[in-house]
Amino acid sequence: MAERPLVSVVIPFYNAENTIQETLQSVLNQTYPNIEIILVNDGSTDGAVKIIEHLRHSHETITVITQDNAGVAAARNTGIAASKGEYIAPIDADDLWHPMRVEMHVDALEQTSPSVAVAYSPAYILDEKGYIIHKPKKFELSGNVFSEQLDVNFVGNGSGLTIRKDALTKIGGYSPMLREKGAQGCEDYMVQMMLAFHYHYVAVPYYLIGYRVYEGNMSSDEIKMLKSRFLVYDFLQSEYELDEEQVAQGKKSALFFHILKLCKKHQMIKSWRELKPIIKQIYSPAHFVCIIWKTILYKLLKKIIENLKTVFLPKSKEDEKLGFSDIAKQPPTT
Repeated sequence: MAERPLVSVVIPFYNAENTIQETLQSVLNQTYPNIEIILVNDGSTDGAVKIIEHLRHSHETITVITQDNAGVAAARNTGIAASKGEYIAPIDADDLWHPMRVEMHVDALEQTSPSVAVAYSPAYILDEKGYIIHKPKKFELSGNVFSEQLDVNFVGNGSGLTIRKDALTKIGGYSPMLREKGAQGCEDYMVQMMLAFHYHYVAVPYYLIGYRVYEGNMSSDEIKMLKSRFLVYDFLQSEYELDEEQVAQGKKSALFFHILKLCKKHQMIKSWRELKPIIKQIYSPAHFVCIIWKTILYKLLKKIIENLKTVFLPKSKEDEKLGFSDIAKQPPTT
């Protein structure tokens, strides 16, 4: 039986001592037989390095590269440059994978043509302790997904995709541009959009990723993430000469996504000063107020319906949220 293609798992980390062991263990638990693991120490000053060194002594597939702090894009590129695999599977140092994640992605890619450069899956949203707090909508979009991905980031994170290395190399890897402009956060979305412009995607519609969101990690800063997302849109419009209306629609979707998250965190008033100049890029004040009221009414109606469902259709104990590590022992859930 022919050996399966080598998959290079790239894990950049910076002060990740609280999560790196669980993340790394979820990679070591993969059912796929041919993996190399490249960890890039992006200038950590905590105990993460000691944890990794302890595991490295018993796992010859692990390589550790150390560099001065240069940001997530540069760290990912360092790992890619050192990789030997046909496929690149990135994962953040606080996320988790189902044991079949790599195997199912490679199987999907191997059944397609070279024009398909990315396999992706949906993710459970986890809290800091690894418990599921949200199960986002599952997308099953394959083929040319550029327009859909421009409007809605359906991949959702950087740990949920596997990429043909030659395609990733041809687009230039991850761009450090966002860090240089003081708006780190959407490096993964940017590379996903560049890949979607030049290549096709294939969906693996199983919840194979646990994406951790908590106060203090990069994705929790809504204003910074919004600024970062807008910079990606500006880059795409300039680089690929996109239609202005198409880009504007993407910005509107991103704006309301982050506004809703600010409202849920009760940070809207505190963030208004920073948010105002971003809003002015696409809306007049009167138009924006009108849309906000429509959104509030829609969300209020949706909440009422959800509450009625809870009263008349109570959940059984089997439906309670479980830790991703427990779910990972079971077959992937559709």
